[in-house]
Amino acid sequence: MPLRKEAKMDYVIWFNDGHREILGREDLAKYSDRFDFDAEEVQLSGDVDFLDEDGGVVGGIFREAKNG
Repeated sequence: MPLRKEAKMDYVIWFNDGHREILGREDLAKYSDRFDFDAEEVQLSGDVDFLDEDGGVVGGIFREAKNG
């Protein structure tokens, strides 16, 4: 029986101003330091919201499967 291939994942980081970037798994650590989020939490839960000092959502990051 063939082994099931693990799906390739991209991560989309977005901000309320409309800015979006698509990141690979290897970029998570760099961006987690820059934007102060837990890369492991994104990998485990699939998404993280970025909050301002008042608790409002100003952006986030989420996981999505690559096509192909």
